Amino acid sequence: MTSETKAEHLEETEKKAQSFLLEPELDGQQETTALIKALYRRLNREVAARKEAELLLHSKASSLAQANARLKEQASSLQGELFQSKEQLWLAQQACKFATFAYQVDDRSFETTGGLVELLGFKADEEPTPLEMIGRIDREAKGDVLARVMNMLSKKTVNTGGEDQIDEKFLEDLVPIKLPDGSRRYLEVRAVRIATGLSGREIVYGAVQDATEKYERLDAMQVESLKATNQRSELEETVRALREELGKKEIGRNDDIGSLLETFDKLAKVSDSIGQIASGIPELNEEIAQQIAFAKTLSASLSEYIQEKFRPVASAEVRAEVVAVASEILEKFEAESQDKAFGFQLSTDHTLGAEYRLDVSRLTKALDIMLRNAADASDQGLITLSISEPQQDLLLFGVNDEGSGIPAADQERVFQEFVQVGTEERQMPYRIGLGLSRLKRLANSLGGSVSLSSEFGVGTRVELLVPATRIQAETGMGKITDTNNLKTPSPGRKRKILLVEDEVTNEIVARKMLEQYGCEVHSVRTGEEGLQEINLHRYDLILLDIRLPGIDGLAVARAIRSRTDDRSSVPLLALTAHVFADDIQECFDAGFDEVSSKPIFKDELFDTLDALFDRHADTTKSELNGLEGERAS
Repeated sequence: MTSETKAEHLEETEKKAQSFLLEPELDGQQETTALIKALYRRLNREVAARKEAELLLHSKASSLAQANARLKEQASSLQGELFQSKEQLWLAQQACKFATFAYQVDDRSFETTGGLVELLGFKADEEPTPLEMIGRIDREAKGDVLARVMNMLSKKTVNTGGEDQIDEKFLEDLVPIKLPDGSRRYLEVRAVRIATGLSGREIVYGAVQDATEKYERLDAMQVESLKATNQRSELEETVRALREELGKKEIGRNDDIGSLLETFDKLAKVSDSIGQIASGIPELNEEIAQQIAFAKTLSASLSEYIQEKFRPVASAEVRAEVVAVASEILEKFEAESQDKAFGFQLSTDHTLGAEYRLDVSRLTKALDIMLRNAADASDQGLITLSISEPQQDLLLFGVNDEGSGIPAADQERVFQEFVQVGTEERQMPYRIGLGLSRLKRLANSLGGSVSLSSEFGVGTRVELLVPATRIQAETGMGKITDTNNLKTPSPGRKRKILLVEDEVTNEIVARKMLEQYGCEVHSVRTGEEGLQEINLHRYDLILLDIRLPGIDGLAVARAIRSRTDDRSSVPLLALTAHVFADDIQECFDAGFDEVSSKPIFKDELFDTLDALFDRHADTTKSELNGLEGERAS
């Protein structure tokens, strides 16, 4: 019975029940009426339940239809994506000249993907057999490749627990292919043999890629490497020959220098003998006497010059009373200049120590040159030798004369070898121009520097700045140290300071001050070296000269502040002789914390360092407190 027939039957039954209920009740019909009423109510409930079930069924059918439509839409989208992925894979394989293959060992079936056929020189629509493909391998390499393939195919893999068992690679090399047109191609081949799971099938999977360009580049590199190796061998041979030649020349030069020194020594002895003979001849011409004296002086000067330049000896520091050494030299010059119109005097600073450790031999030579140069330039007045200690363990010797001075145009040439400067009236006929050049070399060997200042018509001052360790006086209570000029270092480790200064004199002065402050100082000459040191080591403060060769101090400061690590916040102190407002503001804009002017004064530098270290300590403390607060929150 269909649902429509059932509905009609229920409707007819309902009408009969209603007509029956409307009829008057007869005797004995009460029970029947009650039963019919109960049946009617039950019938109504079943009809309502059936209608509700039909509505639910329609709703579920609609939902299933919508879900089916969505599934169809998703399937269509997935099919499109799958097609697009396959197309992209094919394009990638074509672009990379890459292909794969699979060989089932049991049934000997062979499948390829990508352009393996084309890589082997076949047309795209051809279907060559594996043997035909192997036939394209170059004859010289074919035997080795086939042997390795047969070795792999003859092996039996062990199946363990149904998991895939991968054998070792049987081929991973460049395989040369010879194409029908005679050209060559090099394919990079990799393959493995796998036992696949419970089925026990054994399959050889492989990948092939065109590596012709890589091989050609590699071959070209090997050729260039061989050329470079040959050139290196030739260069090494040339260098070896040059070293042998230089060794021979060095031996010859040493022999020549030795012979030259012996000649000068003989010349000095001959000049001395001639001088002694000439002293007994009163009527000897004054010009001849001067020439004899000059010959003796010339031989001695050239001998010392060659010795210092080509055969320098190591520095030998000893304890010495510097004032006594200077007084002894002045006494010698006073004795030689008794008939001159000028005199000598010694001026010393009251803060000088009693003894110092330094190279007395070189110092004596340097002071002799300074005083002799002043005596040659003077007609009258005083020649003053002054000694002071501008900083602890640093001595400054100055020689002032009241001569005619040196023109400004000549002052840059005075330290060159075989150069004489001065007015025509002051040109000495018996001088060779080695004095100040020797002085500069002696100053460098002492670890110091030399400088000259002169005003034409007024006089000249030559300064020699050298390091010298003061020997502290000792008493029964121990050593006595002058603590007035010393800075008490902070407890704990010494602060590490990087000093970037290109002037030797300024570097020595700044270093001594910083060491007195209680710091460990490392110094470099250029901005490039400073940046390298900052990359390698950590410093508590950096002193930067603004006018540096190459990268200047401003550029170095900007590079430090642009770093992304904690070294970007290191305190920076600028050292500059330019103290105009614009210059100072330029330093602050570059990232400097403070600016100190040149020349450097100890008290001012110490106050600046105190302020910088205190400020940096407060900043670090506040940052740490901030971090602790963040952690607590």
